Amino acid sequence: MSSGTRLRVLTASILIPLVVAGIRWGATWFVAGLAAAVAVMALLEFLAMGERMGFKAYRVWTCLVAAGIFAQQWMASREASIRRLGDLLYAAQSPHVTLEFVLFLFVLGVAAIVLVSRQALAEALPSISISAAGLVFIVLPLSA
Repeated sequence: MSSGTRLRVLTASILIPLVVAGIRWGATWFVAGLAAAVAVMALLEFLAMGERMGFKAYRVWTCLVAAGIFAQQWMASREASIRRLGDLLYAAQSPHVTLEFVLFLFVLGVAAIVLVSRQALAEALPSISISAAGLVFIVLPLSA
């Protein structure tokens, strides 16, 4: 068994019981945080595979947006499950952030990174592509 496979088996043997226990006994914020951590780890592995193929992603920004997607999904689920008057007042005062807004922030952030770093377009487009692909293929299916 290769070291990569051994590491994946070890990670799964630790994470699977943790996820099951978190879903069974954890609060909603804990489950969302746990799912975000798992998604970020999967995203980092996806970006590492892309880097081996020559695509250098914007790792930090992409991971921050991935965490933002899970935070937005958690806030949306909290708004959907209002039970008490206090929760209703909280929902009226809290800002409503949509998934589209979070993805728009990703696009603005990537544009700012490209403009500040003054990368050549031939280098920037593959970086944008692998970062966006990680969000679309890894994070969005896990957050829904």
